[in-house]
Amino acid sequence: MKKVVTNPYLPNFEYVPDGEPHVFNGRVYVYGSHDRFGSSGFCLNNYITWSAPIDDLSDWRYEGVIWKKTDDPLNKTKTQFYAPDVCQGPDGRYYIYYSPAPGFTKGSWVIRCAVADSPAGPFKFHGKVDLSKWQKSYAPFDPAVYVEDGHVYLYYGSALFYPVLGLSAKKILGGAVVELDPKDMVTVITEPITTVPSIQCDVNKEYGIHAFFEASSMRKFNGKYYFIYSSQAGHELFYCIGDTPKGPFRKGGRFYGGS
Repeated sequence: MKKVVTNPYLPNFEYVPDGEPHVFNGRVYVYGSHDRFGSSGFCLNNYITWSAPIDDLSDWRYEGVIWKKTDDPLNKTKTQFYAPDVCQGPDGRYYIYYSPAPGFTKGSWVIRCAVADSPAGPFKFHGKVDLSKWQKSYAPFDPAVYVEDGHVYLYYGSALFYPVLGLSAKKILGGAVVELDPKDMVTVITEPITTVPSIQCDVNKEYGIHAFFEASSMRKFNGKYYFIYSSQAGHELFYCIGDTPKGPFRKGGRFYGGS
């Protein structure tokens, strides 16, 4: 590293929340949603990425727009595109999974996929992940993806629980994980499994305010799988630990945020 790196590590005109860092070919790429300066809404801009060499995290490079909202064949509106995630598939190509706002498909959240030959894109539309069979139990939102030993795991969900706004979906179970067919990267081949329950479905009262809210993410350290998410507390990232990518997960702790 050639100089001290501090936050914000990107230029002060750039707004990439929900960041998911991944290392591909000796560089770390940061993927996320893309906020617009001066806007009253979230995630209104096209997806972009920045990257840096893993041995010099002070040397960030703008890779440009990797996916335009209008590149999706169904997008006829100016809807938000929420937090995405990217993986390298077993075929060596790179796949971005994203969730447009509900207005995109007549009020329902969906997860869709685009593909590229480079981690910096440009991506082209690849297909949709059909999760409609289980939508009443798990909301297709904020996808995360993890690939290991030829298996492709897709994590997603929103608790849809906003008591301040008077909104509560009592039947939403929490976060979910499914496996995708590695041959096409979009076909669901397993039933969803709950990763962490929502606060309204935490029957054992194990999590309390740290129950699942949204923003699934998966990492592996020292042979253990860390499922990371934004909790119902609203000001923290929380994690749980499992022995497999599908859990079951044990309650871990808070990455940051107030008590």
